[in-house]
Amino acid sequence: MKKFVIGDIHGHHLALNQVLAKSGFNFENDLLISLGDLVDLGPDSPSVIETMMKVKNFRHILGNHDKWCLNWMRFGTIDDIWLNQGGQKTIQSYENHKNLIESHLTFLEQAVLYYRDENNRLFVHGGFAWDIPFDQQINDEHVLIWDRSLALMSYNFELQGKKLGLFSEIYLGHTPTRHFGQLTPIKHSNIWLMDTGCGRGGKLTIMDIETKRYWQSDES
Repeated sequence: MKKFVIGDIHGHHLALNQVLAKSGFNFENDLLISLGDLVDLGPDSPSVIETMMKVKNFRHILGNHDKWCLNWMRFGTIDDIWLNQGGQKTIQSYENHKNLIESHLTFLEQAVLYYRDENNRLFVHGGFAWDIPFDQQINDEHVLIWDRSLALMSYNFELQGKKLGLFSEIYLGHTPTRHFGQLTPIKHSNIWLMDTGCGRGGKLTIMDIETKRYWQSDES
């Protein structure tokens, strides 16, 4: 089994197909960890979810866009901020796929706030308050989905030669690497930033967790 982590996809099914093909991902045997935000911004959110549902060994970390979409599917909730952040495209994309909403809601409800693997690697969408014990935050949905402080502080950790010793590695989505002037994954200390801007003029990235080799889509 190979182990892969993928950044924020944001409804770009073509980009998803590209990186899965380039990496040689095996739907039956390999592990895929999504850092969240499967939906919004792009035109093909239903197709992205349909593809992920075919992955036998899949770990879905809940992103803020996934949460907005889940609330819409479950309660009909449509927040203005969601519409302005790509939710309108998701609603439109389901106009011709209303038959998929029930199964996709079930799929999104199975997402977790974080995933910690057998090698003590942590995968989370946003981050967490680095100066508070992690165990005190494991049920804080808002922090784990929305936090950017860890990503933004990671550069300082690198400069100071520090790392968060609680985990061997930490993988984050949510905060695009373009904030640091790059469209490729960034490693600061033991923290990996994996949102390389798909849906926002950047690319989608998938990485082999063991070898650190990565593959990217065309610019979205």
